[in-house]
Amino acid sequence: MKTVRTLIVCIALLVICQAGLAIESVTILQPSSSDLVATQLTAVGLTDQVRAMDRTPVQFSWALPESQELTTPPTPFVASSRSYWFDVSARELREGVTIDTVASGALVRLNPLATLDSQVDSSQRHAIDPANLELVTPAKSLVSGSAGMQLMADVDQLEAADAPYAEGTSAFKLREELGAGSFVLRAPQLDAKAEARYFIQVFERESNVHLDLTTGRQTYLSGQKLDASVMLASRDAALDIDSIQIELRPPTGSPLPMRLAKAADNGAYRASAALPALTGPGLWEVHAAVTAKIGGMTVRRNVRTAFGCAAATARLTRTVEPVKAADGLAMAIGVEVASPGRYEIRGILVAEDGTGELRPVGVAHSAAWLEPGIGSITLKFDSKIVDGLKTATFEIRDLQLLDQGRMGVLHRQDRGIVVR
Repeated sequence: MKTVRTLIVCIALLVICQAGLAIESVTILQPSSSDLVATQLTAVGLTDQVRAMDRTPVQFSWALPESQELTTPPTPFVASSRSYWFDVSARELREGVTIDTVASGALVRLNPLATLDSQVDSSQRHAIDPANLELVTPAKSLVSGSAGMQLMADVDQLEAADAPYAEGTSAFKLREELGAGSFVLRAPQLDAKAEARYFIQVFERESNVHLDLTTGRQTYLSGQKLDASVMLASRDAALDIDSIQIELRPPTGSPLPMRLAKAADNGAYRASAALPALTGPGLWEVHAAVTAKIGGMTVRRNVRTAFGCAAATARLTRTVEPVKAADGLAMAIGVEVASPGRYEIRGILVAEDGTGELRPVGVAHSAAWLEPGIGSITLKFDSKIVDGLKTATFEIRDLQLLDQGRMGVLHRQDRGIVVR
């Protein structure tokens, strides 16, 4: 990415009478490597939803309490999993499927899946009664129903609790006295078409083995490089990884492969992929699956995490000008637009307190309809926020540009603008 030169707009002394402030200069800071910045713009079609949006400019702001602390830049969420999941056919479930555990008392969730080519009929949506299931234990003994499983909740209880489970879900716990290892789960009495699909999730909440996944940022732009980190860790014993898979899943369409490379000897891997052009708004996901050996047993883990991705329909021009207002503090921030739409700028005003430390004093949001070309949006902080402030320096932190109609974050910069 080309280095963006810092642009300083020097302004002759501008007095804002109501607030008692004098602005000598406004500086747009150079983004850091962790900030979200568009280097190229993308022109996209004008959908009916965007075309129908209100085009009236809107400005509003509010003061923050004195106790508000200065927040750090958002850090990527680390998804951590002690579970894994897979799906099988009714034929496989009747014959028996392997469930690997490394801790006793694993929780198991089982439910039928609908397919695109054939709807699952009502009989197949009924929860499988654990009493009709069989288990072959790691010790090779056969146990049935309550002898091997403790019912956690039946379908009626799940529905009554408004639990976020699919219709036909049954949940049970493997009895702790059966220990850990490889079980075989089967439903010999299952009355379903051989090709019907079933989802199985195994959650080992007592296990010390967890799979962690994180992306470099929470939001990206199409065409940018996505970096992810995945690591299988255990506090008890060394892990020997057998296989690792990681893929990128768009909101619609088929999964996309990611390049994978080992990053360290502790089980950490790095994965990357170039984000393709977008087909519509929605959350993207990264999915990872790992199989390993620990203490002679097989451990399986799946994990996923979501991130936002948007087409770069506009970007900041790196220019800003103070706007003379009857009260408050206002500045027009330049926006280069490739696709017409309703855009929004957000920012947090930070000022020095009595001890010289910076603290957040107010938040402002402004939105306007912009046509392709060079335009601007005025960000204004009300006089109730700035009255009485005699600080020598202000900053606009967490400076953001959003495409409201297409629901995308186009720019996010921790330290955005310095006002002196």
